[in-house]
Amino acid sequence: MVKYPYRPKDYWEDRLSRSMNLEGVGLLGRGIKYNSYLYRSKIRAVEKGLKTIKQGDLRGKSLLDLGSGIGFWVDYFMKQGIASCVGVDITEASIQYLTNRFLGTNTTFVRSDISDPDLPIRLEQQFDIITAIDVLYHVVSDSMLVRTIGNINQLTKPQGWLIFTEVLFSPEGFSNQPHVKWRPRTFWERLLTENGFAIRLQIPVYFFLRKAVSGSRPLRYLVNFIYSQITSRISEKHFWGDIYLSSLGTIDQLCISLFARSTSSYVVFAQKS
Repeated sequence: MVKYPYRPKDYWEDRLSRSMNLEGVGLLGRGIKYNSYLYRSKIRAVEKGLKTIKQGDLRGKSLLDLGSGIGFWVDYFMKQGIASCVGVDITEASIQYLTNRFLGTNTTFVRSDISDPDLPIRLEQQFDIITAIDVLYHVVSDSMLVRTIGNINQLTKPQGWLIFTEVLFSPEGFSNQPHVKWRPRTFWERLLTENGFAIRLQIPVYFFLRKAVSGSRPLRYLVNFIYSQITSRISEKHFWGDIYLSSLGTIDQLCISLFARSTSSYVVFAQKS
């Protein structure tokens, strides 16, 4: 439960201290199993995007992972051959966990607010790829987000990539929770352009697996009915839950292929000039 007013460090420190797992960094209240299927969809979108922008071979490249949490994306990119990784998180719980989890690997973890103007000075390097997956929409203050993108600009090598997730087709500043603020593509195009980035690609992530916030009213009604009335009741059942979620994931990918869009999140690939 988010306490008012939303204080990012306190909120995430409490949340990760309680749940250092996929639900702790993912969709709260839906369990680890359901979140694991959501992360499978994110991986598919990231891999498709990397292949499209011809970044499939990550060997020798450096990564900065913002909002590392439990290190899901640190682990993923290290397994893809990233040469080195720096992870940044606002919580002490995350940094302690990550330092122990990745002991002996070419990783470094730094506790910091990603909007801190001193962050580029502290890190003292630029990176080939910066990831902020399921992170930037938690920066609910526009001024703090502006500072965050300014930091990312300073920390990205020329021709480097920023990979993040966003709804993109939501109303301006739309949010249904105090720790979330979605911003439309026009907002991102303006802010990224001001910082030397251009959106090169957007890959849809979900169709039925997450609550719909875009699309026609009948489509949103259908998606949200399935999400709230069917998926919520079946997904945690021991046997049928796996069958249902596996089938729904397949249907998700089919719908994305047919309609080339999501009813919620996209993985966005922006390149620095």
